[in-house]
Amino acid sequence: MALQTSGAISLNEIHVEAGGSSGTICQINNTDIRGLIGKATQTTMSFNEWYGASSSLDSTTVTVGYRPAVHISYAGPWYGFLAGSSTGSASKTSVAWRSGASYTGLYGTQPGYLSGKW
Repeated sequence: MALQTSGAISLNEIHVEAGGSSGTICQINNTDIRGLIGKATQTTMSFNEWYGASSSLDSTTVTVGYRPAVHISYAGPWYGFLAGSSTGSASKTSVAWRSGASYTGLYGTQPGYLSGKW
């Protein structure tokens, strides 16, 4: 479940959202806590950056975009999200699992739809 989107947020609430146990020792610079908002170690942070943060993937929203084929072996279009391009968008690309890893793309194609003959 995501953290609240307004009001006071405690370090304990952030810690629990990141998967810690309530009332246990933690620090704002812990990897799992930073991972909720995709921050690197020793980076300046404010508590309001955690508004709406969630360790669950169910809070990721992807707007599907269209991109013509760009790979030599695939002739059809690609649909989804690709960072650094105009292909779709995502509201949350960082996730707490895998130490704050980020999504750079999420796409789908037609299976077996190749430009050449095999």
